[in-house]
Amino acid sequence: MNREKLVIEFIEYVRLLELKRLRNPMRVYAFGNCGNLHIFLKSAFPGAFPYMMRTDKYGKHVITAIDGNFFDIRGKLSLTEAQIDNTREISDEEVLKYINNYNQQQEKEEMRMRENAVKLREFADGKRKMAAAERFIAGDKLARIFTPEL
Repeated sequence: MNREKLVIEFIEYVRLLELKRLRNPMRVYAFGNCGNLHIFLKSAFPGAFPYMMRTDKYGKHVITAIDGNFFDIRGKLSLTEAQIDNTREISDEEVLKYINNYNQQQEKEEMRMRENAVKLREFADGKRKMAAAERFIAGDKLARIFTPEL
């Protein structure tokens, strides 16, 4: 089996692992974890080089060159001249910085989501308390209407 097919099978295996974890591999590795995929590929295929590609769809996106071919989670890429013009080789250190920045952004996003969840719970609790108070007031008014005074 040639090396290109091995790379493609490796990427398919990564996609299957993500599907088993009930995660969309395209979402995981095309929008942020592309640097991690490069690390996986480099560990399996020494001589792999990272490239940073800028696209309208993905923004900054790490792809991997192996034996003159480019790969990402989609498999082997056929780059247009415009895409090649927006692609440059980067160092492994830059990949690690990219991964670190992405992880920090994810942590901030998760913190913001937790804070919003707390606010929503507090809001819902407040609405429930208001509804209970309104029912109590309405019940009190009904009790006064239907209870004869002694």
